[in-house]
Amino acid sequence: MPTNLEFKASINSCEDIKNILNRIGAKYIETIKQADTYFYIKYGRLKIREINDSIYQLIYYNRDETKKFRLSEYQICEISDVEKLKDILKNSLGVKGVVRKIREVYMLNNCRIHIDEVANLGQFLEFEYIKEPGDEKSDDFVNSLQELFLPHIKKIYRESYIDLI
Repeated sequence: MPTNLEFKASINSCEDIKNILNRIGAKYIETIKQADTYFYIKYGRLKIREINDSIYQLIYYNRDETKKFRLSEYQICEISDVEKLKDILKNSLGVKGVVRKIREVYMLNNCRIHIDEVANLGQFLEFEYIKEPGDEKSDDFVNSLQELFLPHIKKIYRESYIDLI
């Protein structure tokens, strides 16, 4: 299963974050609109992600949310009939909630960096370092990023957005 090392924090200013990203050579990839519908399950998290009202994915992930940097294992499946699957999951598992956000995506080395505007929550910075087998530098890299952005961080979160709504 693919694995990410993740970090999330609320931020004071998107512009300050963008200036730092530009200074360190992070590459802007895209801005996307996402709606994540979460379902009740016993272990991990299950959601349907709608991207720009045109791409639909079923995502399962499990992570330890007790540590500073969260190690997340995940699986993603493309969906062709999102409404039918959403209805099946709603009826069988129940809907926990929906998270809507506008996400700016950047890349730096093996790390996806997101600036999120989350409905009813505010602005967030998120790192998703894509861990490769035998990768020993991921903790140091994510830690150095966190230290770089620390003056612009309001609060560090270990929870998913769905838990904050």
